[in-house]
Amino acid sequence: HYGSRLVEARMPLVVVTGVRLADSTFLASSLDFDCALRDVGYDPTEALLSIRYGNPQKELRKPVLLIEGFETAIRPYGDITYNALSSGEIYNANGDRILEHMERFRDAMDTLEWLGYDLIYIDFKNGREWIQSNALTAVKVIQWINRELQLRQSDEKLVVIGASMGGLIARYALTRMEKEGCCHNTK
Repeated sequence: HYGSRLVEARMPLVVVTGVRLADSTFLASSLDFDCALRDVGYDPTEALLSIRYGNPQKELRKPVLLIEGFETAIRPYGDITYNALSSGEIYNANGDRILEHMERFRDAMDTLEWLGYDLIYIDFKNGREWIQSNALTAVKVIQWINRELQLRQSDEKLVVIGASMGGLIARYALTRMEKEGCCHNTK
């Protein structure tokens, strides 16, 4: 009500069901480097990490790192978020469904969890940032995962998956780690 008049507002509302929420989320900026890996002129970027554990103890045991690719959305963290991938339905800021057939990716995530794998998704705040900057963030995450595995005295190796530009970011990060003598512990 506005005074004595009834005012009506209409807007589209997108409701997505069946989302498997992350067990844990935090910012990559809270992580430290283990080795002094730097690229002159580039700094690590901000990213949101979302973790879905594949075990009831909620511990990293069999990690799979998923690195997002190039994203054209201007808003921070873009449209391709962990929750969007987990639901299989991705919507843009206008509420329009984009990237059809993502249910297959959701099914792959569910299958990996069922097989006991822990999924760690890197969602860059700015997916259009320099590959080198996003790679430095990936290095921080890889080092954190490896520290977690060492704390649990695990012999498990890390699996890294990069989608599109995320594949280039992953390759750059792993290559830089090798050149600097940093162990990435991947298979």
